[in-house]
Amino acid sequence: MIKHLWIVLVSLCFVVGCAHRPVAQLPEPALIPANSFMSSWSADLGNKQGRIEQIFVRDNLLIAYTDQHYSYALNRANGDVKRMDRINSPHDPIFPPLVNSTQIIYPTHMTLEIYTRDSGEHRSLDLQERISTPAVRQEDMLYFGIANPRGGRIMAADISQNYGFKTWEVYTQGDLQAAPALYSDLLYFGSIDHHVYAVTTDRTAAWPMEMSRFDAGGRITSDVVADDYAVYVTVANGTLYALDRSNGRMKWQYFAASNLPGHAVIGASLVYLYVPDTGLVAIDKMNGELTRQGKWVVPQGRQVLTEDATRVYLRGQDNSILAVDKQSGKIIFQSAHHDYTVFATDLSTPIIYAADRNGRVYAITPVTGVGEMGYIAQAMPSLLLNTAQQ
Repeated sequence: MIKHLWIVLVSLCFVVGCAHRPVAQLPEPALIPANSFMSSWSADLGNKQGRIEQIFVRDNLLIAYTDQHYSYALNRANGDVKRMDRINSPHDPIFPPLVNSTQIIYPTHMTLEIYTRDSGEHRSLDLQERISTPAVRQEDMLYFGIANPRGGRIMAADISQNYGFKTWEVYTQGDLQAAPALYSDLLYFGSIDHHVYAVTTDRTAAWPMEMSRFDAGGRITSDVVADDYAVYVTVANGTLYALDRSNGRMKWQYFAASNLPGHAVIGASLVYLYVPDTGLVAIDKMNGELTRQGKWVVPQGRQVLTEDATRVYLRGQDNSILAVDKQSGKIIFQSAHHDYTVFATDLSTPIIYAADRNGRVYAITPVTGVGEMGYIAQAMPSLLLNTAQQ
């Protein structure tokens, strides 16, 4: 009997790890030095469902796409995973998600995949046409580009309907590849036919010019963006325009030294633009000549991540995080850690979201004051060791 009991105990120790398995210790609070980056939370998604390729900030969610077209929806506040869904085949396109208070909408090759945030209930709207751009949303209405052999189209779709959800279309003379912009019931969209168009959300012409369009002088393949000051149109041939939202007239223009692969990012007072072979350029949004010059350039800057009142935070060429003075363009400090592979761009809060090649997602907070007390995350201490620029 004793022998049998000893065998059972030994077996249990083998299964549960009795042999001095390390016990996790609570991290000790530490003073996080000024001019550094503090990890607010991290979430280990792993690589079982593919490597993380893109992350998006949407409402109170952070959404991560993998290369196998799985989507993880995380709580932005603490990193808790709320949902994981397989959206479509990795061989078909998937566009950035849209979110409202009850739904997550994934535009794909020819469908809109709609998930209820709480229950996970899923329905699919088959457009029977190929989506060609990311979408924008106003309540239950979605607006996006549709490919057509005879030219592009912008479509309005009412996702509250299961049938008859196509509300209207506007034809252009060329394909649409860039996301439209929606601001105050006006929709702006660019085409490879060299024009940017403006219509109301009920399809009425919005600009007092022929066909309600502005001739940009080149193909528009990067997303159109808008704020309360202007509509910003990045032309592939190297020109950035700021247009008056109400009439389409040019407020200012910027000529880059090379072709432009991506769209402008609009800050509170500056417009940021990555220019190949030049770096990350900042342009004064409201003050300056008709033909703007760059206010400053960070040669190693590649992507805008977020900003606060005095600094803008950039992804560097080596995937480190750069804290840059918004007035001078000087790098104030940067992260020592540069193993990130994916970053989100979101200027709504001064929190940086990133992911690494191992499937871990991070929320990173700049520490710009005299230092803060916080918990050092033992799994990633290098996040807290940063080098100030001399």
